[in-house]
Amino acid sequence: MNAQTMQWKEIDKNTMSEHLHKISKYMQSLSQYQATITDASYPDYTTELFHEKNTGYIKRAGQKFHNYLLGIHTIQNGTCRLVIDTAKKVLVVADPLESINDVLSDTVYNYFMKVCSKIRIAHTGNQTYYRLEFKDPYPLSFYTMTIKDSLVEKIVMYYRNEVKVNNRSGKPRLEMTFDKWKTSIDDTQKAFDINNYVFRKGREYCLTASYKGKYKLLDERVKTRNLKE
Repeated sequence: MNAQTMQWKEIDKNTMSEHLHKISKYMQSLSQYQATITDASYPDYTTELFHEKNTGYIKRAGQKFHNYLLGIHTIQNGTCRLVIDTAKKVLVVADPLESINDVLSDTVYNYFMKVCSKIRIAHTGNQTYYRLEFKDPYPLSFYTMTIKDSLVEKIVMYYRNEVKVNNRSGKPRLEMTFDKWKTSIDDTQKAFDINNYVFRKGREYCLTASYKGKYKLLDERVKTRNLKE
């Protein structure tokens, strides 16, 4: 449905926070889930001809997760968190996160609640649409999120300032589409396995033969650095 034909209703920030908390609580109640994520950038607000498109995924089981977004793998198992930047050829070993919220970041949305100027909501069938509007000089003009069956279906960011791409000026937008949601993971052992990238040698992590000499390894552990294998 076209956004202009929807029956939008303005809501306050407290109501929006309650809705976000409900969605986040449902996500956290799932013992496992996975979804495909497609992000696409467009040169203006309306065109369907994308400038760049990437496909990734999120997988989570309890405190374990594996995200692949924009060429970056983030894998957390029971002992550490790996960030593998395939473009910069950097692999970072870090402490595991104590709190995980893959799709709806509390930090991001708490900030949005502070800086947005207006929030609107609309419903069609089993879909709920949210629109957050911002005033200059915030870099976004507005931000929309679609929820379907209590799960995120689409997030769209509409940028305020014009940029020039291929001799064409326009205000860009970025879309993130979530589909193929499943409340189970096909292969949990493989999904969170870090042994393809690193192996333990005493207290240290080392690159496997496939990555040694090709990637730079950074060990940024603090809490778990002194734990033996």
